Amino acid sequence: MDYYKEKGLHALANVIHVDKTGWFHGHIGASLITGAYLLESGLLSSYAETSLQARLDIIIESYSDYFQPITRSCFTDIMPIEKALNACTKQQNLSGYGFIYGTLALRVLHQFPELADSNITNAIAQLIHNCQKDKWAKYYDLNNRHNYQSISCQTITVFDICQLAVEKSAQPMFINSHQPFFTGEKIHGLTHAYAIYQLNQLGYEHIAHDALKHTIKQLEFAAHTSGTTITAEAKAINLHDPAIWNEDCANKNQLKLAYSFCEMALELTLDSRCLHKLWEAISTKV
Repeated sequence: MDYYKEKGLHALANVIHVDKTGWFHGHIGASLITGAYLLESGLLSSYAETSLQARLDIIIESYSDYFQPITRSCFTDIMPIEKALNACTKQQNLSGYGFIYGTLALRVLHQFPELADSNITNAIAQLIHNCQKDKWAKYYDLNNRHNYQSISCQTITVFDICQLAVEKSAQPMFINSHQPFFTGEKIHGLTHAYAIYQLNQLGYEHIAHDALKHTIKQLEFAAHTSGTTITAEAKAINLHDPAIWNEDCANKNQLKLAYSFCEMALELTLDSRCLHKLWEAISTKV
């Protein structure tokens, strides 16, 4: 499993070497890291673990450009990622890509500090900065997004945000001819919330606290309805089933979703129908 964590870290760092303005393909490294932690979780059967390992190997084979060796420097330094995440709290892309990628990287580097080569951490920091591009236009019928004021009056803690994300993400999904399928944003709401929770667990309480306001906005934005409503049924999934990591795993976001939900469920009381519904919805062709 450590093999996939190191590979995932390198994939995150290689995004800017493949495309200096790139951000989306951080999903490759994120998939490997979340898959590695799922393999360690004890939540999968031995057959499912073998199937998931095969899925991770396919990802490595399919995106070879993102696994090229990175020249090592003479010293280690984790601070570039920490500084980049802190900057995210000032001007954050609401989908939370930077937080998700950065938190996964920090989790690996806290476990294996010897991997924090400055060339790797500086590259991941740049990836996080690239995620800050303004993509608010994906949210339906919000003409004044920058000045949007959250309607939430309650005081939210990092321990509340996961529960709130699960509740909001289980609501109906929306689509019309002009807007994207909102399932993606509901999944990001959940994975973003867990990234903040994990940051807090890693000792970055101040960064996690400052990020909460963006996550609350994201959850509110994703609740805006658009034209046609598609309600995804809660189709039960079995993480012990090897097939779930084969043909049923068509989207790399599913690995982040399973990782985030399953780890949250170990510490919080969550409604499993949310995981079932989001998994079914993200697999739906529309």
